[in-house]
Amino acid sequence: AAPITYPANILGLRGLGRATFIQPVMVGNAINVTGRDDIVIRDLAIDTKTGGTFGHCIRIEDGSDRFRIENVWIIDSDLDGIHVEGTTIDTGHIEGCHILDADGTGIEVDMDAANFMYRLHVDGNDIRNCGAQGILFAASGGNHYCKVTNNIVLSCTSDGIFVSDGDHSMIQGNTCTSNGGEGIYLISTEHAQVLGNTCQGNALDGIYLSTSDNTTVVGNTCQGNTYIGISLDSSNSCNLTGNTCQGNVRHGIYMESSNNNM
Repeated sequence: AAPITYPANILGLRGLGRATFIQPVMVGNAINVTGRDDIVIRDLAIDTKTGGTFGHCIRIEDGSDRFRIENVWIIDSDLDGIHVEGTTIDTGHIEGCHILDADGTGIEVDMDAANFMYRLHVDGNDIRNCGAQGILFAASGGNHYCKVTNNIVLSCTSDGIFVSDGDHSMIQGNTCTSNGGEGIYLISTEHAQVLGNTCQGNALDGIYLSTSDNTTVVGNTCQGNTYIGISLDSSNSCNLTGNTCQGNVRHGIYMESSNNNM
């Protein structure tokens, strides 16, 4: 099939579950949404590995507000499973998806400089064996008021969840296991909440905060990580309460150049 491009706003693409299978034979992304609002993609499977080359399975870009992606199986992808980019987007939902063996990142948000992703909810997804991060909010633009909740991120080559410039974000109830970097990594993020996550057996730290002030880190379990359970670097006025850190190789909790934390 040729890549699918949405021609208008308020359109839906709904399959019958995993048996509805999209596999493009052309170079590029399987599904493109550019500047279209209120788009729904749900209940289908996508593979860009066999036939199509050099493409994301789903790409959302350039002001596509209020998009919703639900119950999509991404079996393989030559790049990212789901990729969000471009000019500012307000509100999106990626929920209940299964992303397996993407060559790049499972879910990546990479806005243009001076543009923002606002209020993206990434909830209840199962992300495994990706070639980079499981979930990535990149540094080029900003990612504010986003929620990353109840996801499983397993055996990805880099970090489980990476958030840059994610002010007022919530990272809650996720399980990040056996990833090749940090379990959860926040950088240049303020007033975030990291609550009730489990980070186990990751190659670096369970939870790592860098230059992320006024962050609440409460009720997390970090165990068996190769470096540190919870690590703060140049992160001030954070609240660390009720966390369980055990069996980490170096330290349970470690702070460097970080002040006024409790």
